Amino acid sequence: MNIINALSPWLININGIREDKPIIVMFAYAGAGASVFYSFSKALEGFSVLIVQLPGRGQRMEEPLAEDLGLCAGIILNELLRHVPEHARLVFFGHSMGALMAYEVARQYQLRVVKPIQIERLILSGRDIPTRKSIRVDAHTLPSPQFWQEVREMGGMSEEILAVPELLELVEPVLRADFKMNNGYAWPQSEPLPIPITVLTGTEDKLCNVDKLHDWQAFTCDDFELMEYDGGHFFINEHKKKIVSVIERLCLASDISYDSPRFA
Repeated sequence: MNIINALSPWLININGIREDKPIIVMFAYAGAGASVFYSFSKALEGFSVLIVQLPGRGQRMEEPLAEDLGLCAGIILNELLRHVPEHARLVFFGHSMGALMAYEVARQYQLRVVKPIQIERLILSGRDIPTRKSIRVDAHTLPSPQFWQEVREMGGMSEEILAVPELLELVEPVLRADFKMNNGYAWPQSEPLPIPITVLTGTEDKLCNVDKLHDWQAFTCDDFELMEYDGGHFFINEHKKKIVSVIERLCLASDISYDSPRFA
């Protein structure tokens, strides 16, 4: 049975907090709230899951929307440090804008002098490297008809949702703010992270330069892995069971690494 609990406005906890396995932290894509990963969390019943909830969605619907990704990442990091047990081991999973957010949280953590937790792996899905923009720079400023046409051409939303005007009216301000946050991010020149990175991509994803995703390897001084799946930008929904299996496998690999002599 999955138990849902809000540790803070920023962190939705599924399955309680277990200290015997890595805690999975999930970062949603632009326009989405924590609920988009509830089904993934249900399938990961043997693990503790934290899903990041940004302002302006879910139980935070009345709060002002965020527009600065770096600032958000810093707040999320502080919330994690405040609410997860000391010496906790974390595995980050993020899709699209969520992948960039996951990377930035990990990057900021590496700048800390004191590191009470351990980020053991980044699983980054549907996102190009931080120095490349994934959508047109002015997307968030387009008039509504052109804005939704841009979203449709990007393959960034299902036709079922695009066919419901009332739903688009609700989603549009959130998606615009997230596009602005995504495009406004400027990567601070940084050292490669001492964290393994696994990149997941759809072979037909229009928002990623699939042929250049190996460039993520330059952002880690640890292991790197690239995995391709049939489909477009939201391939994770088409391959949910496979993605869950990958997350489980990498968490178990973290368990093995943690018990090995090099971490003793």
